[in-house]
Amino acid sequence: MRISARSLFDKYFIGQAIIVSGGHPDAYAWRTEAKNKMGQHQNAPGDVHRAVYLAGGIWAYFIRALIFAKLGNANALRKDFEHILRRFPDPARFIMSKGNYPNIVADHEIINFLKVGLELGRGNRRDEEYAANIWMANS
Repeated sequence: MRISARSLFDKYFIGQAIIVSGGHPDAYAWRTEAKNKMGQHQNAPGDVHRAVYLAGGIWAYFIRALIFAKLGNANALRKDFEHILRRFPDPARFIMSKGNYPNIVADHEIINFLKVGLELGRGNRRDEEYAANIWMANS
């Protein structure tokens, strides 16, 4: 029986993040992002909803909004974007200043904002304030 590299990665490495972390919200967000990058959008929402439920951090909302976009759920995309603007105004303003967004209205602009935010985060998916200060200072 042959096992693909992707299924090994799914089964042993992505799954381990949840086990090793003891169910830490960040691990659910990381696993979702990995599934998203591997094209497994249909399998991703469960983990990211759990990350939002457990901690509701900025990165979980960014990742979930992008998943909604890929699944064609524009209403949920906009709802998460509006939540990001209300709950995380400083990072949102910072990202807008770096991305040169005068006014975000259309869905494709929201998606670009989310992608720029994740790029500026440079892989940081921790929600502690000190971590935000580091990535914003170095971007």
